[in-house]
Amino acid sequence: MTLEKFGYQVIQAGDGREAIEKLASRSSEIQAVLCDVEMPNMNGFEFLAACGKDVRYRKIPVVMLTSRSGAKHRGVAQMLGASGYLTKPYLEQELIKTIQGLIV
Repeated sequence: MTLEKFGYQVIQAGDGREAIEKLASRSSEIQAVLCDVEMPNMNGFEFLAACGKDVRYRKIPVVMLTSRSGAKHRGVAQMLGASGYLTKPYLEQELIKTIQGLIV
């Protein structure tokens, strides 16, 4: 809702597998991905790894938005290529600033 409030078009996926399917069919339209670490079927780290293996998705920035605030999770996300890491609860302005910085 935050992104839509600031004028962004949002495509939602219920888990990492569905997100990969949406990327496969609409990758030319997608400018950035917000992803949680904890998701069913394919978690956020598995999603990041899958994106890193596919040349079509490597340039799409992925921002992790999660309740996992520990250095371990943040480090794994960075190692797998996350472009940003925000923790819940998040500040709207921080989220928007992060997204704006990645899609300019």
